[in-house]
Amino acid sequence: MGAPSSKPAAPVAVPPKQLSEQTIQNLLEVQSKELSLRSKEMDLRLREMDNNSAHAEKILPAQERDREAGRAHERKIGLYNTVFASLALIALAAVIVIGMFLNKDALVSDIIKIVSGLVVGAFGGYGYAKVKAQEKSDEDD
Repeated sequence: MGAPSSKPAAPVAVPPKQLSEQTIQNLLEVQSKELSLRSKEMDLRLREMDNNSAHAEKILPAQERDREAGRAHERKIGLYNTVFASLALIALAAVIVIGMFLNKDALVSDIIKIVSGLVVGAFGGYGYAKVKAQEKSDEDD
């Protein structure tokens, strides 16, 4: 048995292969198909963008009508609330005036105390709900 060689074996150089005409033709054909496919993909993307644009053009007027209907509804609710509050104040004023004409000052005083407590509680609850809604809105942002 011979002693192992201290030098590693030199790698064997592989001569470069010559590309045949058939290989070059295949490469050109593959490149041509790839370019054709990319062109089709671009056409598809353009059609998709056109479809999205047409869809957006149809949606925008619908959203505009929806928002206008929402604003009209909010105005109507605001009007109803104002009318209700006005009628309630007129009714309360009428009860107070009638009570004073009938010399029921104690009853009028009790009604004023009860109503003022209810009004303060209502405004306090409204303010509390508004603050909570604002805090939640700040957390969502």
